[in-house]
Amino acid sequence: MIGTKNGWMVGLIFISVLALVPSMVRGEEARYTNSTYGISFPIVEDMILYTPEHPGPFTFGEGNLCIVVNKWKPNELIMLNRSAAADDVDLDYLKSQMEEQGLPKPGYHKVSVEYTTIGEHQRKRAVDHIFTLQGQVPRTMRYVSFVQKGQGLTFVCTSSTDRFQETNKEFFDPFFRSIKFE
Repeated sequence: MIGTKNGWMVGLIFISVLALVPSMVRGEEARYTNSTYGISFPIVEDMILYTPEHPGPFTFGEGNLCIVVNKWKPNELIMLNRSAAADDVDLDYLKSQMEEQGLPKPGYHKVSVEYTTIGEHQRKRAVDHIFTLQGQVPRTMRYVSFVQKGQGLTFVCTSSTDRFQETNKEFFDPFFRSIKFE
């Protein structure tokens, strides 16, 4: 499970930006590449990449591969995690479960569950699940789950509910169109 040290995510990310922590990878030419799963994507100048090797303010669990943070709005981020799906049958089952039951999280409210395609050529089949979590700061989350090289992977996107539509258009959707699959 990914968490924050001392629960001060925004403050620590801001301090990391100011201190120019070496774990940040920036620039238009930088890419995150995971050859095990055959996936890569650019880390453009408005993004900060954190990995288990360079965690910055985050705590990484065993299934967490990386976190990409919007440099200017650090509450807007994308996490890449391993998941249980191993093939298209598993994706179909995941979709049906999300449609029927959703997630057992306090304050959960399903917005949508649908198939989508992701990647530079929009060919990778995925399940796209958008939901809100009510709390002190309402959040909207977007889980995009897919299978690559026999391994289930899920991008977990998060934003404040009041900014989700804008964040989805400016950060999440362009990100999903930039992914390369090998």
